[in-house]
Amino acid sequence: MNLDFEQQIEKWLKEGFQHFLNDDYQSALYCFSQVLNLDEENPMANSFAAACLNATERAEEAEPLARKGVQNAPQVALAHFYLASVLASLNKNDEAESELWEAVAAEPQQPAFQIELSRFHIVHGKYKEGEEIVSRLQVLFPQIAESYFLLSLSRCFQNQYLEAETPINQALSLEPQNPTYLAFKGIIQAGQAMNIKKAEERTAMLQTAQDFLRTAKEHQPQDVRIATALEQINKAKWANDDYLHLKSELPKAILQVIGCIALLFVLGYFWGFSLFQAILYGAITIATLGIFAYGNKRLWSTSSTPTGVSTDGFLKLPQITRNQGLESQIAKQTNFIIYTDENIKH
Repeated sequence: MNLDFEQQIEKWLKEGFQHFLNDDYQSALYCFSQVLNLDEENPMANSFAAACLNATERAEEAEPLARKGVQNAPQVALAHFYLASVLASLNKNDEAESELWEAVAAEPQQPAFQIELSRFHIVHGKYKEGEEIVSRLQVLFPQIAESYFLLSLSRCFQNQYLEAETPINQALSLEPQNPTYLAFKGIIQAGQAMNIKKAEERTAMLQTAQDFLRTAKEHQPQDVRIATALEQINKAKWANDDYLHLKSELPKAILQVIGCIALLFVLGYFWGFSLFQAILYGAITIATLGIFAYGNKRLWSTSSTPTGVSTDGFLKLPQITRNQGLESQIAKQTNFIIYTDENIKH
């Protein structure tokens, strides 16, 4: 074996991994492409090059590389994982699920692949299957916060906001500063507010939701999902506050209407009703009652304004997410699969 050749591949793989873990996909792709120029069958280079292309929304280009990675290393769970990621991006969901099962089978003791299989099920409406996986994981690996988050996510998909609260609290107890968990806790609070009839209690719940979202935004100010959710909750609270204000003003409006009518009757009693006065009296009364009716209509329409917040931004999470812990582990083991003997280009 040519030592210089092996060292070149190892060098490019190490650099590629470093760029990849830093989310610098273009630089990572360049490094993995250099490996493929030396050994076009290299499984790691094929799989990670496919991951780079997929991350930059070039899934069609990524698919043949990802398939070659699996073909040349069928025993490697990460190769199946990246092929599943690419297939999910191409909406080839049946194949993607099959590859995730292959990843789990290749490394049954690695919870990360089971987490992603559960996420995939939940995103595609297979709530029972997804919850069964995370429930088993919680028994074997009770310290994995993501399993509790996914359980909460599944419950929210099914509009079960009360049932979603316990698992998200468990996730936060394990990772109290996680911005996604904090934001999702706020979304759950807003979802619960939708079912509260008393506006005062709704306001308190929405205030709690705002607090969680604001904290999440402080931790991750660039997250569009968090900013969007906070904006929606702010609008919901404003609508609820507007309702409370109108409700407090309603008795005053009623007294004003009664006072105006009483005043006109008193004036009419002392002055006598002329035709002009009668017309004026009628017009003022109708206008006053019209204003009252408009305020009453606004009050009740405001009270029926939905006080929840759309969870689309969080429910439509990536079907399969990054496994940086696994990738770091692989990056440190560059002797994992550095080259293929039968396809060496000198």
